[in-house]
Amino acid sequence: MFASAKIPDHITAAEFLAWDPQDGQAWQLVDGEPQAMSPAGVSHAGR
Repeated sequence: MFASAKIPDHITAAEFLAWDPQDGQAWQLVDGEPQAMSPAGVSHAGR
């Protein structure tokens, strides 16, 4: 099963904070829609 099949369409902030996709991906909530975040670049890796 693909991770996209588990992504809710529209959720509240409380539901988002309780949601655990377990896919190792970072997520953000934009206008009620969960969106996958891009991985950190080299300049943000804490070097």
